[in-house]
Parts: sequence; C-alpha cells; structure tokens
Amino acid sequence: MTKSVTKSVRFGVGLVSVVALSGLMAQPANAQQGRPLIGANIGAYFPTNGKTREVFGNQFLNYGFALGRVQRPGVRGRTAIDFAVITNGNLFRDSDRRAIIIPVGLTYLAPLRELSSSDYSQRYSFLPYYGVSGNVFGTFIRSDVDGVQNGLRMSYGGSAFIGAALGNNFFTQVRYYLMTEVRGFELSGWNISAGFRF
Repeated sequence: MTKSVTKSVRFGVGLVSVVALSGLMAQPANAQQGRPLIGANIGAYFPTNGKTREVFGNQFLNYGFALGRVQRPGVRGRTAIDFAVITNGNLFRDSDRRAIIIPVGLTYLAPLRELSSSDYSQRYSFLPYYGVSGNVFGTFIRSDVDGVQNGLRMSYGGSAFIGAALGNNFFTQVRYYLMTEVRGFELSGWNISAGFRF
C-alpha cells in the first residue's frame, strides 16, 4: 500500500469517526432510549466544468453511511455538520483518472414555511427547507495525462441547497457546491441526493 493511499485511508477513517460521533450526539431523547437510527445517503454529482467532465466523467456518485435522524430545519433554523463522499467511481481501485471529493463543514438550515411544534410531533411530517454551508474539501485527484498524481489536497468553498425531510427517516435535496480550483481542475458542481434511516 503506497504512502498516499495509506494517508487517504487514515483521513477517511478519521472523518467517518467524527461524523458517526456527531450523528449519535444528534439523536433525539426518545431515540437514545432505543437503538440509534442508521441508514445511507446516496446521490449523483454533476461537475459543471468542461475539462473536469472530459477527464473524470460527466457524473460522479455521492454516497455514505449515516447515523442519526436526517437533517431537518428547526422552527427557527438550525446548524448541522455537513459531510459527504463524492467519487467518479474509482474510490477503491487504482486508475489513471481518479477523482474523490470529501466535503466537511457546517450547514445552516431554515424552514421554507412557518413551522410549529406539531410539525415535529407527526411521524411523517413534510418539512421543506433551504440552507447554506461553509466547507473544507479533502480531494484526491489523479490524471496521468495532465501530470497530476494522487494525494490529499485541500480546497475551500461552500454550497447552497434546497430540500425536504419526511419526518426523521427520509430526505431529498438539490445542492450546488462551489470550491476553489485543485491542480488546474474546477470541481464545483450540482449534487442531487436522498437519504433514509431505519
């Protein structure tokens, strides 16, 4: 295993640990008495830059394991931890065209309509929201033809999004990530995702 891959694995394990801990801490009181909610987030990422699409493909995958209820707005808005894994499909295999993006940050979610405490007491309440985030992006890109070798490089930026939660167990969201350039590649793009908990 090369040093860059070992570094990548350690970075990923550290991020997953932080997110798992934050998910457990975010459990509501009644969930903590039973087992925590677990599930997955999955989606598609569409880079907007032509060179990036040509080298790494038009569509990436966005996926991850999740602990805790889905993100949903508070009556007056709330903050939450932001985390995702986005890859062009070459996460675990060696490739001369690899792109992995790991956004980590803080989001602010606000309701799209006036909410009351009764909205949260209903099991399948529909909670539309919008929000913004500030992010640090851990990126691993490799493009042999461009002389870019695999290794951790940081990017900075944020996102704006709109979505809806169905109770604690399901959400869908559309988001645009904006980030600084990494080794000549503009990796910003649209992300469409959904998640479930059970």
